[in-house]
Amino acid sequence: MQKQMDIQKVAAAVAARAKKRGAKQAEAFVEISRNASVRVRDGAIEDVTQATSKGLGLRVIVGGRLGFAHTSDLRKETLDDLVDRAIALAKMSASDSNNSLPKGKALKGASAVSAEEPGSARRRAEAKPEHLIGLYDEAIESIDPDWKVRAALELERAAKGHDKRITAMEGVGAGENVHEVAIASTEGARGHYHGTYAYLYCSPVAKEGESLQTSYWVDYRRSLAKLAPPEQVGLEAARRAVRMLG
Repeated sequence: MQKQMDIQKVAAAVAARAKKRGAKQAEAFVEISRNASVRVRDGAIEDVTQATSKGLGLRVIVGGRLGFAHTSDLRKETLDDLVDRAIALAKMSASDSNNSLPKGKALKGASAVSAEEPGSARRRAEAKPEHLIGLYDEAIESIDPDWKVRAALELERAAKGHDKRITAMEGVGAGENVHEVAIASTEGARGHYHGTYAYLYCSPVAKEGESLQTSYWVDYRRSLAKLAPPEQVGLEAARRAVRMLG
């Protein structure tokens, strides 16, 4: 994903401003993501979607009272207003002595957690914070845009070719997502990573006589190399639909 701003700095600045404005504790969470997908029907493209989203959520604690506010506008003036809104909401909520953000020992080692290999200290030590093991795959971020079309069409061909009783499709498609996340709190929490995932899905309709049955199969992976071949996903979906006919 093309980096548009340093969201680590954004999160830290918002949390710091909240404390300056009167919050005892504050935590900001920022995410920017890009999603692209394709749906096909009867050998042709039915729908192509590409969207980018962003947002920041702020949690503040004022006198044991919890307030939360969210925005999709990351301009400084909007974020300043967000801080004031979160604090105002906190002041209107009920006080609870249990309202508190993690700090000290509760945060120790949190940034070293690995998604797939928690037992590998060496790999954790070598991993960059923004590319936690198992969460990011450069192959997905730089994928050929036509991959989704080819994969979706292959899914449909495989499902329809499995059995003549597969007569229609409720949905067939492929897509990928690239995202960046950052978190910062006044109690010392700091975190930042890039993530990706790609997916295939197929939902065929099987018909025999007056009986209609629908099933589906999906594969979702953080790594493109681990994603099942489209033909395999389409065949599994078709097998499941036909099996439901009895």
